[in-house]
Amino acid sequence: MLTRSYQRTVGALAVIRDDDGRVLLVRTAYPPRLWNLPGGRLERGETPGGGLRREVREETGLDVAVGDLLLVHVRAAAVSFVFDCRIIGGRPEPGAGEIRALRWVSPDQIEQLSAPVRLTLRAALGAIGDRPRHLF
Repeated sequence: MLTRSYQRTVGALAVIRDDDGRVLLVRTAYPPRLWNLPGGRLERGETPGGGLRREVREETGLDVAVGDLLLVHVRAAAVSFVFDCRIIGGRPEPGAGEIRALRWVSPDQIEQLSAPVRLTLRAALGAIGDRPRHLF
């Protein structure tokens, strides 16, 4: 019997909303250059919240307070924790090298996004407030 051992990457993503309910997205400088939620891979020994604060600062120039865990996305090679976050400082600017652009999207623009971020964002926004948390 063959057994496979997988080592999953662990990451964290931020749902950052402005006062108008728009969500901040980042566009990577490397292919495939898709829009995504800010965040990334955790470094060894980092907590999901601590790693997310670091990644958001590096990618967007913003300091955030990490709030509720909205969902956990498990794939064969990766596990991502998606958190509701609130801006507490900084100015939104693309991070050097890794991020090409920042963009605020309104809820009605979510359906125009690529499938991975659209599905994640739809589930995450649905988990905010009194609604049940989602695991997928």
